Amino acid sequence: MMTRTSDELDKIAAEEELEFASVRPNGTLCNPVTIWVFRYGDALYVRSGYGRTSAWLGGTQDLHEGHIRAALNNSRIR
Repeated sequence: MMTRTSDELDKIAAEEELEFASVRPNGTLCNPVTIWVFRYGDALYVRSGYGRTSAWLGGTQDLHEGHIRAALNNSRIR
């Protein structure tokens, strides 16, 4: 797990919407989906409009890996 500074967490949470792509078993990324993010303490939590049965969630839970992209002042974070 990557550790972020409090400032970075604030910036990510301020985005509200992120693009998330789960990783396939062969290492390639699935098509990204929009997820919502909020901060609680030093943690970020996400929620999908597609529910608990969505493919991105299942893939992420299986492999414990994914790719999140957010626009921060016209730049990208990973």
